[in-house]
Amino acid sequence: MPCATRRLGRGARGGLVVCALVAWSAGSTPADSPRSKHTPPDAILPVEVDSGTVTILSRYTDSDGNRWAAEHLADLFESFGYTVEIHYFHTVASLKSIAFASSGVGIAVGGDGMILRSVEGEVWIPVSEGLESVDSGLHDIDPVAGSDWVVVGNLGVIATSDDSGVSWTIRSNPASKRLNGVDILSGGVGWVVGKEGVILRTTDGGASWNAQASGTLSFLYDVAALDEQTAVAVGETGLILRTSDGGATWAPVASGAAQTFARVEFVGTAGWAVGAEGTIRATADGGVTWTAEPSGTTESLRGVSFATAAEGWIVGDYSTILATTDGGETWTPQDPPAGGTTVHGVRSRSPSEVWAVGVAGFFARTSDGGASWEHRRDTVLAGWQNVTAVRPGTRNPGEEVLLVGHYDSYANIPHPELLAPGAEDNGSGIGVIVETARRMADVPHERTIRFVCFTAEEQGLFGSEAYAARAEERGDSIVAVFNLDCVGWNDNEMRIASNDDSAWLGDLAASLAATYAPGLPVAHLHCPSCRWSDHSSFWDHGFEAICGIESWNPFPPQIHTVGDTLGLLDMALLANVTRIALPTISTLARPDTTEATSIARGPALATGGGLHLEAPRPNPFLPSTRIRFRLEEKAEVRLNVYSAAGRRVRTLLDGSLDPGSHEVRWRGRDDFGRPAAAGVYFFRLEADGRHAVRKSIRLR
Repeated sequence: MPCATRRLGRGARGGLVVCALVAWSAGSTPADSPRSKHTPPDAILPVEVDSGTVTILSRYTDSDGNRWAAEHLADLFESFGYTVEIHYFHTVASLKSIAFASSGVGIAVGGDGMILRSVEGEVWIPVSEGLESVDSGLHDIDPVAGSDWVVVGNLGVIATSDDSGVSWTIRSNPASKRLNGVDILSGGVGWVVGKEGVILRTTDGGASWNAQASGTLSFLYDVAALDEQTAVAVGETGLILRTSDGGATWAPVASGAAQTFARVEFVGTAGWAVGAEGTIRATADGGVTWTAEPSGTTESLRGVSFATAAEGWIVGDYSTILATTDGGETWTPQDPPAGGTTVHGVRSRSPSEVWAVGVAGFFARTSDGGASWEHRRDTVLAGWQNVTAVRPGTRNPGEEVLLVGHYDSYANIPHPELLAPGAEDNGSGIGVIVETARRMADVPHERTIRFVCFTAEEQGLFGSEAYAARAEERGDSIVAVFNLDCVGWNDNEMRIASNDDSAWLGDLAASLAATYAPGLPVAHLHCPSCRWSDHSSFWDHGFEAICGIESWNPFPPQIHTVGDTLGLLDMALLANVTRIALPTISTLARPDTTEATSIARGPALATGGGLHLEAPRPNPFLPSTRIRFRLEEKAEVRLNVYSAAGRRVRTLLDGSLDPGSHEVRWRGRDDFGRPAAAGVYFFRLEADGRHAVRKSIRLR
């Protein structure tokens, strides 16, 4: 079906690559409408998203098109009345360092020039203004004073910010080598150290830098400034350097260690250097002499932070987290939030609040001094996104049935992020999911149904792996998972692959296929080695899952090419796959015949019938968000915005409205036109004695 521009919810979206999704949701009913085997190619249409009018040419995981497609899916599911959840599961290959200013602004840095910014650690967003040309790794970050920051990284990168990390300026310096550590005093004096003994000094908060002679060609990994004249640098093979004359001379200090030091930290004249093989060295005299402290581990230690001279934390390989309350005389292991991960950076904001970052988007916080740690990766809005539509079960909401597929695409060209249409792989599977969700939107079921759209399948099943791992971690009760991948081209045979545990599920889907799609040959394959799609992630985490995929005999020639467009899809085949997916999911979720089918759509929170308030979108937001609601009858309506403290900030509506759907935009300003502060806000909708409340977060 050609791409349509008919409005649906916030608008049918999609250029060439999302066209398959639009064909299933913009008014067509493929399960009922016979079509020719293949539809003609489609024009590339500009579409509207929150960031403006765009043309999506790829859903490659790291592309803007991928993020726009995720928004499009969220819009579609919301227009059907589902609660939508966005699952962020990936930030960068490695986060190296994290720091907080006294203002509460936090900055985390890592691979690919990534800088994440937060206020009080609630939501982390990427900031790149001024750093667009930096695609190499960043290794350390330090607040200076007020709103000033300095970050350092590969290829001699030094950047500063004077607006609390919102924008950055690249600074010239004598080094072109990797820079590893930075420490700047509040007066603006500080040092940077790096590869082959590089030491740079600044006296103006990082605006300008001068090289200093270190006397070594060894790698230096960190530096700590005690005062304007005194600093300590650490590096390879137990190397510790110290200066007491502002860096005019640097002299080696005996450490008694042969292992490489990764980080050094001081509180007054007390200091600690940590490194490979569980090495810890401590000083009480400003780095003049050092003694060994037992760590109790042989893992490499990579980060250290002290809240006071007594209370500190060390992190390292395999999620090592150590804590001390006696200045380092003894160190106690703490339970990490995840295993097997290298933790690079740690920062204590107080004796109770500590943050840790590491590889694969490791992001964790403790608010009780380390007695318990929590994942904070869901607060990072810089990652890859899984999109989930949820319909809670009426009788057994804790039991879940999932229909899943991946919405990312790939093309075997030098830059797939520029052009990867992916109509067959896997717009076809996602199209079936969207149509199934649309048809089931108003049908109550006893179990909770989740329609999950993964990204990063083409990079290695990353989206489904993150989802399944988190589901196992939470102890989710997932009854069954039906994965759809490449189901729109070859109608010779539909294959359903299962492993030992999920054979019953494959039998169920195959039997329903014989009833509801008798014209499509279906084969149930017992195939534990069939690991080529997202069902495999669920197998790995103990969940029962099957995969529906067309026969690859012959192999679809358009897979992973720029020719994988909607015009090659077989709409009759997609209709038959929908006839299999829908009854399978419905049977598993158990239709609730005791509940009226006119259940109000959407996640409304209301004290009386006929008032339905949706969650604001986007949320969190900057600079504006949209609030939608629906009235069953004409009413006097008042919509107010309140701060977290309960103060009314703005009245958005006050008057009579007719029945139907309504939408209001809040641009983040109060009744006097002043910008509202960053934080939590509540939208209270009142209509003839009834009310509904929704929460949102305004970013800074």
